[in-house]
Amino acid sequence: MKFTHTKLGRSKPGKPKFSGFTLVELMVGVFVISILFLGVSNSIGYIARSLQMSKATTLATSYAQEKLEILKAEPYYNIFPTMNPFYHSSFTPPIPFDNSQYLPETVGTTNFSFQRLVYIERVLFGDQGTSVIPISPDSFDTGMKRITVTVIWQSENRWQKLSLSSLVINVSTSNSGGFYGTVTEGGSALQGSRISLETNKYAITDSNGKYALAATQGPHTLTAAAAGYFSQSANYTITGGSYIVRDFNLTRMNSGTIAGEVYVNNHLVISQVVAERLVAGSGVEYVELFNPTPVSINVDTTTAFKLKYWDPIASTATTISLVQSTTIVVPAYTYYLIASTPSFLGISANATYNPIGMDIIKKNQAGAIQITNFVNTPYDAVGWSSGSISAPLSEGTAFTLAGGLPLDTALVRMSSPSLISTAYGNAYDSDDNYTNFSTIGSASYPPRNMAVSTLVVAGTPAVGTLITASDGLSSSTTSVTAFKSIGGKLYKYSPFSLSGVATGTWIVKATDYTYYSSISSVTVLVNSTVSIPNAVTIPPWPAPNTRHVILSSSTAVGFVTGRVTNVAGASLGSIAITGGGTPGTLTNSNGYYTLDILPGTYAITANELNGNPLYGSATRLNVLVTQGALTSGEDFVLGPVGSLSGYVCNFSVPNPYPGVLVSAYDSNGVWQGESYTGSNGKFQILNLSTGTYSLSPRLYTGEISTFTLLGTITTLGGDVFVGTLTVSGSYGQVVGNVKKSGELITTGTLVVVTTGTIGTPPSIQVSSMNVNGQNYYMTSSLSNGSYALKVQVSSTSPTTAFNLYGWYGTDQLTQGITVTGGSKTVANLSWP
Repeated sequence: MKFTHTKLGRSKPGKPKFSGFTLVELMVGVFVISILFLGVSNSIGYIARSLQMSKATTLATSYAQEKLEILKAEPYYNIFPTMNPFYHSSFTPPIPFDNSQYLPETVGTTNFSFQRLVYIERVLFGDQGTSVIPISPDSFDTGMKRITVTVIWQSENRWQKLSLSSLVINVSTSNSGGFYGTVTEGGSALQGSRISLETNKYAITDSNGKYALAATQGPHTLTAAAAGYFSQSANYTITGGSYIVRDFNLTRMNSGTIAGEVYVNNHLVISQVVAERLVAGSGVEYVELFNPTPVSINVDTTTAFKLKYWDPIASTATTISLVQSTTIVVPAYTYYLIASTPSFLGISANATYNPIGMDIIKKNQAGAIQITNFVNTPYDAVGWSSGSISAPLSEGTAFTLAGGLPLDTALVRMSSPSLISTAYGNAYDSDDNYTNFSTIGSASYPPRNMAVSTLVVAGTPAVGTLITASDGLSSSTTSVTAFKSIGGKLYKYSPFSLSGVATGTWIVKATDYTYYSSISSVTVLVNSTVSIPNAVTIPPWPAPNTRHVILSSSTAVGFVTGRVTNVAGASLGSIAITGGGTPGTLTNSNGYYTLDILPGTYAITANELNGNPLYGSATRLNVLVTQGALTSGEDFVLGPVGSLSGYVCNFSVPNPYPGVLVSAYDSNGVWQGESYTGSNGKFQILNLSTGTYSLSPRLYTGEISTFTLLGTITTLGGDVFVGTLTVSGSYGQVVGNVKKSGELITTGTLVVVTTGTIGTPPSIQVSSMNVNGQNYYMTSSLSNGSYALKVQVSSTSPTTAFNLYGWYGTDQLTQGITVTGGSKTVANLSWP
């Protein structure tokens, strides 16, 4: 074999010769290999992540299917709709889930942790039977419910989810029908419209303007209404199982405009400075501060506050040493007087110079006073010039003086643009000393201390404030920068004008996303402008003809507004509005409310648990709340109702039977409401109109109730006690977990409960059916290591003794337990 080596165009046969790699060739080779290695590494990482995601999705599917099958195995009437859902806001849209009847569960393995959520809706068929549409959870029973199980988990700091849904149907007992359709305005979807029947049942259109509403058989008046629009009504008759498509196109009402100015008060301000005032022949200097906010402000000089004087020559600051009284907070809307002497003119200073009598603020010179926090972050400052000598510090343009601050003269902050009055707090602060201050003879403008409180009529112009109204017709606007020319000065302010507001009486919200104000009872007339606040708004103007909206309440929340009326449209006052676990609020005398609530998605309820027994309750689902913003038009119509209550016992009256679903039917056999018995065995079915009802429990197989109760509501607002239902052969629940060597078993174990005995290995064929005269109740533990099963107690006693068996492979455990009807018995199984 011959080898050929090529060099400079010549080749020679014979012994092979090889040249080495150049440095460039070596570097190129390393680079290529690195790229290949990096690609392989990334591919391996991607494959690993894909496998992990695939495994997580497979597990999530298994957990969702597991819960779905458990719920579907329950009797139809023991699958309870989610009445007041919570929302998981880590997803868009947020995931609704039940946090009452079906609590969230944590499931998973050592490497994968999941949370399992349940949401159950009443639904009806829409679009000629090709789809299902959710309806209100307290709506009439349509014989259909939709169960949705969602499993959520985090992967690489991102939330993931998997949802499975299934319908459960009970057609034989459903004799209601319903309405569905779309509400528009000029062809555009009208979200938040209210579609109601003549009763207190209603539905709310979604973001696509669609609604669905169940109804009983018979004639109905269907009404579509929305804030800021003229309502429409139509009459229909529902026959059993029929669904009517009815669309509405609403017309806008007339409109007007809301106007005003916005100011914000969020910090301590300097209200006046006196370089020297002669009092009984002695010179006194003082600085007066004002707290224009609705909360107290800490002025402790050891932790939170500094008072500084700026020298006009060196342009340096001197922190003034103070001796403070024991009270070192300034209450809302009061003053804080700092002086060179403890008292003068019969007024006590809240803090004094240390030492007393020091001449700090130089008269007839330029200078500046500044207040900061303890780490020198500025709160406020005022600087003044003296002829050609500029102020050493100022906000905006310094106040101009020909010869500095003279004797017996006060440099006083304005109460509002161009106005100084001892009747109002010195709060106007546009960050411009030239227009924010004026000079007054100190004898005609007395100093004030913490004992003095005054009204606030202005503050810092709040440019960019969001203004919204609850009319449901207008959009929003923001305040802008403007100037008033008064006496040769341009005073900054922040006006707004919100047009297109529907005629009527509304709530107006103003927020800069940190501070806010709410003004109710704002009445808008056709083609006119109303300025707010005014004499009749709540709150009214701070002073006559002072139409200034003051933002003074800090917020990390958003705002939900609306109105509560009865079916005739009359306002309902003092109705509780709740949601998201907040303390809630009450409607005012005109039926309007404002609910402050943290950002998120919520179910908002009016008159929860019939707090006003004359009326029913109602819930708005999927209400989105944004920080600092207004969610308006969340209105409620409450029908006059009564309620029926009773008691269900297990075997005998002393033994309450909790967890039993009791349903009420009217004289036509139409379902009208239901309620579970509580731990005390009592139930109360709300939102029932006058009439006679039959009440019966929804029982499990083998349970027996001797009779059906009858109840008649004759007076709205009252509760009628219908009596006691006795259930024999009731069920209790056995729950627990299974462990091996102290660790939860996630692969499933067989659990059996029986009044008999089972040999080792089992000497009989175990079945959930009655075998050889014995009942055997069996289940398999779940993926989270827990198990639960219902067992029937004796019909002659409220309690029964059982044997509990468990098998892990062929290893058997057994223990004796006692089960009480309607109660839970906790029994854990643990293999060594």
